[in-house]
Amino acid sequence: MFLGELGDNLIVFFVAVALSDYLKTSLLPTGESFLSVLACLAGLLLVPVGDLGRVFVVRLARKQSPFAADKGHVHHLLIARGLAHWQATSLLVAFNLLVYFLLSSL
Repeated sequence: MFLGELGDNLIVFFVAVALSDYLKTSLLPTGESFLSVLACLAGLLLVPVGDLGRVFVVRLARKQSPFAADKGHVHHLLIARGLAHWQATSLLVAFNLLVYFLLSSL
C-alpha cells in the first residue's frame, strides 16, 4: 500500500495524539511511574522503529539512499521465507504485543 507523504503524516499525527493521550490517562494502574509508561510506549514502537532503523542502516551500508524503496523490511523478508501476508502481519503484531505486555509488567 502506498500512502504518500500525506498518508504517512496523517498516521504519525494520530499515533502522536494517541500516545500523548495515553501518557495523560495511563492504562496502567495508578501509582505506576512515568518511566513504566514510557517503557510501555517503547514496547509499542519497538517493531516499527526497530525495522525502520535496521533498514536505514542496511541501505546506508550498501551505499544506497536510505529513502529508496525496496523489499528489505521485516514483513517482506518473512513473506520471502514462505509466510503468507496475513501470517507475517500476525507474527509481527504478536511479537509487538508480547514485548508490550512484558514491559508493562515491569
